[in-house]
Amino acid sequence: MRTYSKSGVVLALAVFGAACSDFLSGPGLTENPNSPVVATPQQQMIAMQSNMATRLEGQLARCAGVFTQQLIGSNNQQLTYCTQYGVTELDISGQMSGFYTGGGLVAMRNIEASGDPLLGGIAKIWEGLAFGTATSVWGDLPYSEALDLSILTPRLDRQEDIYAAVQTRLDEGITLLQSG
Repeated sequence: MRTYSKSGVVLALAVFGAACSDFLSGPGLTENPNSPVVATPQQQMIAMQSNMATRLEGQLARCAGVFTQQLIGSNNQQLTYCTQYGVTELDISGQMSGFYTGGGLVAMRNIEASGDPLLGGIAKIWEGLAFGTATSVWGDLPYSEALDLSILTPRLDRQEDIYAAVQTRLDEGITLLQSG
């Protein structure tokens, strides 16, 4: 019996030692194809359009429509949010972060910096639409310092300043589209 115990311990240590080796690393094993770190401007454009469709036609639009009595049918899915006014800051934070990351402002600025006048013009117009909507919903927002990585807590830009920046972005986008 003691021999079996010793053999079991030795076998377990051998298996444990082999499991700690790096046999699961290398090309094709350590890169996650579902989490890319580099994307072309066209790929970022698709992600940005999908993200903005979710932002502009999702929960924010439904709640605004119910609150302004343009929609009914809030006794089921929207009961807590809209009929009982049970919206908390945790319910909306995901909506706000989508305007910045995951196909938000970061992708828009990457597309604008690509040098393609057609894609850049489209991205500037999307940025105007997105942040005009965002400032209409939330008022003052981080905008001018939002993508500066050296600033951990960007300042809030006044709503009026964001509207002015949005108008400038729209004009720039129209100019780029006309030249493209």
